Amino acid sequence: MPEIRIDPLSGHRTIIAGERSRRPGGEPGGHIREAPPDPIDPERDPFADGHEDRTPPELYAVRPAGGPPDSPGWTVRVIPNLYPALTPGDPDEEAAGDPEEPRGRARPELFSSIPATGFHEVIVNGPQPVLSLAELPVEQVAAAMETWRERMRVHASSAYLQLIVNERREAGASLPHTHAQLYALDFVPAEVARERERSGAYTTRTMGQSLLGDLLAEEVRLRERMRTRC
Repeated sequence: MPEIRIDPLSGHRTIIAGERSRRPGGEPGGHIREAPPDPIDPERDPFADGHEDRTPPELYAVRPAGGPPDSPGWTVRVIPNLYPALTPGDPDEEAAGDPEEPRGRARPELFSSIPATGFHEVIVNGPQPVLSLAELPVEQVAAAMETWRERMRVHASSAYLQLIVNERREAGASLPHTHAQLYALDFVPAEVARERERSGAYTTRTMGQSLLGDLLAEEVRLRERMRTRC
């Protein structure tokens, strides 16, 4: 029987109708049948070690043996996104964050906008020419994650930080070499603010308990939606 499940973090309601998987094309993988991606061409890979001149000047890098910026020998490298969704704001600009007046005869209470300010960085997870973070050695993954944390610390004054691991063209990645993207926003997205509000209310109601922690603990206890690797 179809049911509506309520997300305890956001309060959003979603219709779950398992029987619909029996419809034509509804079986797992029935709609998306992507061919395996081609191997990375080392000569055309701008994220390859030695191709530093093919990217914007780096913001940060880990070079165990030392060396100048934008030189080979790095293990993790951070560069500005070539096509940023966010651009650094002008700290001297007055009335930052105030909506801009709409152009033409549009009514300002209906149509307004503000500049998309912030920071948008690309973190190359390693020099190895692989398609996925899962293909990297464990020590390389650890180095990449430490760099994620370091860049988050750099932007700790931002209102909200979002890091994604960008892989495969189906997920929107324009380059196959495994990398992450960090967005540093000057506002908190509404959905995240809602989750924070509900988490705070739960903590107050339960005298200090964590909503996310309790949710994970209950999932482990029930073991209804857990998969064990064979």
